[in-house]
Amino acid sequence: MRKRRLTSDEALALLNAGRQRGANVSKLCRDAGVSRDTFYRLRAQGEAGLRARGSRNPSHHSRIDEHIEGVILTVTEAHPEWTKERVADEISEGWDGWDVGRVSATGVRQVWTDVDGRSLTTRHAREAWVASLGHSVSKRKTTKTKKKKKTARP
Repeated sequence: MRKRRLTSDEALALLNAGRQRGANVSKLCRDAGVSRDTFYRLRAQGEAGLRARGSRNPSHHSRIDEHIEGVILTVTEAHPEWTKERVADEISEGWDGWDVGRVSATGVRQVWTDVDGRSLTTRHAREAWVASLGHSVSKRKTTKTKKKKKTARP
């Protein structure tokens, strides 16, 4: 059975149902998708403990600064064909006179993962994003290589 975290309201409803005379705790927990151990822990906390339990604020300790994010997107807009490693190296070396410090390729990828609700992790996606901004994108010349025919060995 898949276990899940109950909201405070769901936990209170489960505890109230468990207080009724003749309530089958095993069946209630099975229907709610939690273990009996969770039920008894919630009962020990009591209603006051459940009401005090709020949602945790997410920690953004690894969040990239908005200024650096803007620099990454500016560089990406100018050079959508560059890889995340190249973008990180160019920014770290002081691209276009901007001194933002060291930027890792992982940080660039983190910014690329969610730009206006889309992912820019592929070159094609970055070029489409730049085109949607109204800029022209220079197409790289690609040459097709012919496959060698396999010859039978004598």
